[in-house]
Amino acid sequence: MKRKHVEAIRALIEVAASRPDVGDGLAESWLDVLQCVSQLERLQLLTQGSESVGRSSSGAAADSGSIFGFSGLSSGQGSGSQSISARAFFRPPSSVTVGGAGSSSARSSHTLVPNVSVAELAKLETNSQVLVVLVDRLFTSSVHLSGSGIVDFVGALSRVAWSELTASFREDGGNAQQKQGHARHGSAARGQGAMASSRLFSLTKIVEISYYNMGRIRVEWSQIWAILGPLFDRVGAYSDTRAALFALDSLRQLSMKFLEKEELPHFAFQKEFLRPFADILEGYIPEASLSPSADGGVQRRRSAVVIVDVLVKDMVLRCVHQIVQAAALHIRSGWKAILNVAQIAARDANDSIAEMGFLIAKTCAEQHGPQMWMLATARVQAVDGPQRGSSSGGGEHEMVEVVSVAGIEYFHELIDCLNEFAVGAATRRPRFALGAIDTLYVAAVALGKQVLTHSNYTMAENISLDDQPLYRVWMPVLRALHEV
Repeated sequence: MKRKHVEAIRALIEVAASRPDVGDGLAESWLDVLQCVSQLERLQLLTQGSESVGRSSSGAAADSGSIFGFSGLSSGQGSGSQSISARAFFRPPSSVTVGGAGSSSARSSHTLVPNVSVAELAKLETNSQVLVVLVDRLFTSSVHLSGSGIVDFVGALSRVAWSELTASFREDGGNAQQKQGHARHGSAARGQGAMASSRLFSLTKIVEISYYNMGRIRVEWSQIWAILGPLFDRVGAYSDTRAALFALDSLRQLSMKFLEKEELPHFAFQKEFLRPFADILEGYIPEASLSPSADGGVQRRRSAVVIVDVLVKDMVLRCVHQIVQAAALHIRSGWKAILNVAQIAARDANDSIAEMGFLIAKTCAEQHGPQMWMLATARVQAVDGPQRGSSSGGGEHEMVEVVSVAGIEYFHELIDCLNEFAVGAATRRPRFALGAIDTLYVAAVALGKQVLTHSNYTMAENISLDDQPLYRVWMPVLRALHEV
């Protein structure tokens, strides 16, 4: 790699990070810029002597879109947190002198390290230090992009992240189960190779820019998450367990940050960014295409069900349980996604997964009922009440004030979830079935008492049955018990 290459890369990144209006105009060209940044990080790993370098091939590099004609793999976890190091780029090998003197065999074993003089090395060091600053500024300046500009940026970064993951894992053999077995049996060398299976540099950058752009309005975030949601679905259900666990932990951290933002009425964004937990647990993932649709999002199509590792399922449920325990006061529409996760776990063949799903449902019912549904008053139309206005009947019907359960749909979701444990597990897991029936009874009685003791509760006979608060509480419960 010569100085002109460094200068070309520096110019490309400098243009992209110079001004927000320039970044907004890049559109699809963001893909070229971010691929260049990704290859810089790959070059760092190559020059550091990663054990996976020997397994790289030009064919795999071509498949992954390499702009340098070679590929490399990250070594160990936390590859995404590594910065691009100047000394790593241009460090001469110990067996070759800086001036270029050395054996031919030593040169052939380090063909990726340039044969440069001390003066030239100093110039390259200076330029590469500038690259470090420019790359950092490229991602931090994403907060200044417009709504359409950040969607283009995130879309390109998502495509690069997926190509990094699939290319490096394919080069490393792609057999995650075999690698896990080697690691469990204590083989040190093979364990390191298993941990070096996937590059997560761009995926880590996705998490970083999500934190940087947390202050964007909800409309922009809904377009951003239309891209990031399917990406987390695919990575979370991917055959490389290490990458899947990293994606789930990142999704948990982002969810905790999102829940700190108050959800606007009639804008149910919480259930959207919590939906990947349910998708990953069930094994439904989008197809390979992440191409944007006409409305600025992505085409979210479903593929066939994939087999998800038990460790990944366990991680999904632990993340959801932690979110419930830590942020229940901030959850609104997210309860639907959380209860959906518990319901999917009820159908799992693994008893430990089903037990953890039941724990989530029981915790929601017994400890966080007041956060899921709240009592309020509402005005409904009387059925047989007198009309106000002309005697011909063209006036308005009388309005009656009744007790309303805000969030009653989440109570119905809880009933369906517990009914899955009661009916589906009745023969295979009677302990869960009995526990679900008991939890169902406790939740229904608690909500019914809240309605009866409300100050505005009256037995109004002139309103329709669907507007009766106790009917909306007990009818789904009785229907569920009838199915049991």
